[in-house]
Amino acid sequence: TNVLLEPAACCITSIALDHEKFLGSTHEEIAKHKAGIFQRGRPAFVATNGMSGSVQQVIAEIARSVGAPLSWIPPADLGPVGPSDGARPLAQFLQVKGFSHTLQVPLMGDYQRSNAALALALLLELRSSKLPLKSRPEILEGQLDDLTIVEGLKATRWPGRLDWRQLDDGRMVLLDGAHNPHAAKELGSYVAHFVRPQPVQWIIALSFGKDAKGILQELLQDEDSLTAVSFSKVEAMPWVRPESPAELVKLAREVRPRIRAKEAATFQEAIGEIQDPASVKPQIVICGSLYLVAD
Repeated sequence: TNVLLEPAACCITSIALDHEKFLGSTHEEIAKHKAGIFQRGRPAFVATNGMSGSVQQVIAEIARSVGAPLSWIPPADLGPVGPSDGARPLAQFLQVKGFSHTLQVPLMGDYQRSNAALALALLLELRSSKLPLKSRPEILEGQLDDLTIVEGLKATRWPGRLDWRQLDDGRMVLLDGAHNPHAAKELGSYVAHFVRPQPVQWIIALSFGKDAKGILQELLQDEDSLTAVSFSKVEAMPWVRPESPAELVKLAREVRPRIRAKEAATFQEAIGEIQDPASVKPQIVICGSLYLVAD
């Protein structure tokens, strides 16, 4: 992370339990590692969304010790109701205190309010520092003014994050790379609001070593069905391998005893086997790993 010797600014988006083998087993230990990007005299911006007081204390102490000016960034406020396709919103209208324009962000999930506010804070810092900025000419021509920032956020795309795609047969599939309990909770919240009350047909693969049970607890309900799959071999990363689909099925039945769960070799096979009654709109969600989303 510290390959940049003199960053214009540093930021932390969130603190969640993940990669514990390397970062530690508590939020405070992970915060200490993440705050290791702070550098003397370089501003640091930290999103406060969902962050405990003890984690904030760890981050603040590290910022003081290295001499990094620290700013806490709360989530943006929800503005007017954004555009939708009739079934689900297509964008969020957000407002940030001190910025006069409403932001239209085509990314779903409550956590994107925090990400947008943090991105705005970094952009305003870059502008105030008067550093030379490079971009494609059609995007940025010299001045990083408010309207350029608004248009930039409006054009944001994040494939594989609450990402609706249409299959060749017309069915809609929701893709999400959620691969830890924190991200799974956010996905579960979105599904609860915009997919349920229909039962969900999950296609899930996880990397070996993840908190599989914790992830499944955040996602599954008894009336759902699950097909556990693997993902393709990850090039140049031999230590990454998928959790056994059989193990995922076993854990799913422990978490939700009434769930219908089975294995499939690939996600293509899993999709092909899903039969939706004509009276029920397909509600397929593929998640659990960025490697699966890449497939």
